[in-house]
Amino acid sequence: MRGRRTGRKTERERLSTLPQLEKASRTLARAAKVLFEELELVEEHGTDLDVAVLWAALEESPRAPP
Repeated sequence: MRGRRTGRKTERERLSTLPQLEKASRTLARAAKVLFEELELVEEHGTDLDVAVLWAALEESPRAPP
């Protein structure tokens, strides 16, 4: 019976992390979208990727609601 309790606790802990995982997934998706958009612009204009410009674009992109 003791081992089963531990399993339940682990399941509860796993479920408790889902909101954090969802938020992290949204953040990663937003960053990936901005990165791909910037890479397309670099390719279109034949320039090098400017990390400062990329960072500014990330900071300016709208954040998903919590």
